[in-house]
Amino acid sequence: MNVLLVKLGALGDVLRTTCLIPGIRRKWPSAKITFLSRPASLPLLCRIPDLGETVTATDGQCRSAVRDRAFDVLVNLDEDREATDLAETGRFGTMYGIGREPGGKLRALAPESERLVRLTWDDRLKFHENQRSYPALIYEAIGAVWEGDPYRYVPPPDAELRRARLLSNVPGPRRVGLFVGASERYANKFWSEAEILEFCRAPVPGLFLLGGPSENARMARLGEHIDGSRVPSVRVDHLDDLAAVIGGCSALISGDTLAMHLATALGIPSVTLFGPTSSSEIFLYGRGRKIISPYACGPCYLRTCDIRPSCMSAISADRVRSAVRDVTGGLRD
Repeated sequence: MNVLLVKLGALGDVLRTTCLIPGIRRKWPSAKITFLSRPASLPLLCRIPDLGETVTATDGQCRSAVRDRAFDVLVNLDEDREATDLAETGRFGTMYGIGREPGGKLRALAPESERLVRLTWDDRLKFHENQRSYPALIYEAIGAVWEGDPYRYVPPPDAELRRARLLSNVPGPRRVGLFVGASERYANKFWSEAEILEFCRAPVPGLFLLGGPSENARMARLGEHIDGSRVPSVRVDHLDDLAAVIGGCSALISGDTLAMHLATALGIPSVTLFGPTSSSEIFLYGRGRKIISPYACGPCYLRTCDIRPSCMSAISADRVRSAVRDVTGGLRD
């Protein structure tokens, strides 16, 4: 039984999709899984246990990437036109997930996938009514029952060495990372710089700022106002470095980001801040706290927003401090 699992999107979405692997193996015990994604996902997917084969395709190359392969089942969880067009090739005996009608409207490839597809266009359902997490939704989409299956990330063999090098200026034993950025796909996904500075004026023990190449400018601006001896900064350039640092944390503070998903995959408690995106679809497996903006307009998934102060600015430093105390003190959601 050859199963093609498709998720092309953002790395965090790719990572959380891998929680479906145990469900696929329960539904089809003899399944040989091929995961189709973008080349940027390869460093991530090579760290996922029991995944099977990974195939990557650049823009416009999805069909050709799997042209010479035979599959019995297609599970497409991506809205991208290339991904949905795979269902129209007529090559799959059974299909689940997201397809597309000739006129362009998204359609469910199976009755079990109706809710997942409806969430792509029904704002009332997505923003207000849905209380199902993403893992529960994608299991339902293939006609399976989610049993709390996690997604996992196995660090590289040299993770301890990476961690020691990158956290050399962050004294232990307790370390709390604050990831300062987020994807700019949606407006205001990251905590405001003003609130980060307020949080750093009375930092929790072990606090440090964390960011990758996309956060360099933000880290530099914050560094102009923060005493680095009290709140150090850690910059990472590679996914394995980011995972190594997060794996050395007692807790991670972030928005709805890849960093949060890595913490979840590594079993690290997290404090996750939500403004424009849905908190209900995120499942922290009992190891975290969700802090939701008090603004009534969210979630919205808007690409641009002129509201000032932003929804994420309305999340106070005190709320985050309290949540950090909870997760580092052993409390659970």
